Amino acid sequence: MQSSANIPSLTTPQTGAEPDRAGFGAPPADYAQKIHTIYDYWLAKKGTARVADRKDLDPIIEIPKLLSGVWLVDIIHTQPRRFTYRLIGSDLTRAGVDSKVGDDIDSRTSGEDAHATIMDLNRACEEQVPYWRSGTPRIVHDRFVKGLEVIFLPLTVDRSPEVKMFMNMTVFRWRSQ
Repeated sequence: MQSSANIPSLTTPQTGAEPDRAGFGAPPADYAQKIHTIYDYWLAKKGTARVADRKDLDPIIEIPKLLSGVWLVDIIHTQPRRFTYRLIGSDLTRAGVDSKVGDDIDSRTSGEDAHATIMDLNRACEEQVPYWRSGTPRIVHDRFVKGLEVIFLPLTVDRSPEVKMFMNMTVFRWRSQ
C-alpha cells in the first residue's frame, strides 16, 4: 500500500512570484480539489498494485469534468530516459503551453528548470510514486499564469513491471488581467 507521507523533492525551490513546493506521494491537503480528485481516482484504480495500469482507466466516462486539465506523458526507456507529450488537455493550451504531441518535455524548458524536471520525473518513474509540484511554471506559459499545481501519476501499460506513462493534472492560478 502506498504511503500517504510526502517524500521531499530533490530539487531546490525556484525564485518567482509564487513559492515553489514539490514532493513525492500524496498531494498536500491544501492543493486544489481537482488534484485530489484525480489522485483519488488513481488510488482507486491501482487497488493493491504499486501503480495503476493504463487499461484500467476510462477517464472519458469516469472523470469527464477533469479532462481539460489532464495530459499524458509517454516514458521512453532509453539512456537517458525521455518523457514525451502524448496528450495535452485544453487547459494547458489556454494557458499558452505551445508543446505538441510527441515533443520532449525538456524541449520546452532549459537549464536548471529542465534538469530539475527530468530529475524529479526519473525519480517518480523509478520509485513508482506520484510527484507533485506547485509554484511558478517551469515552461513558458501565458503571461497571466501566476502559478500552478500539478501532479504526475505513474502508470504501467499491459501490467508491465516498469512505469510507461504519467497521467497528469494541472490547475492554473491566474493574474488579474
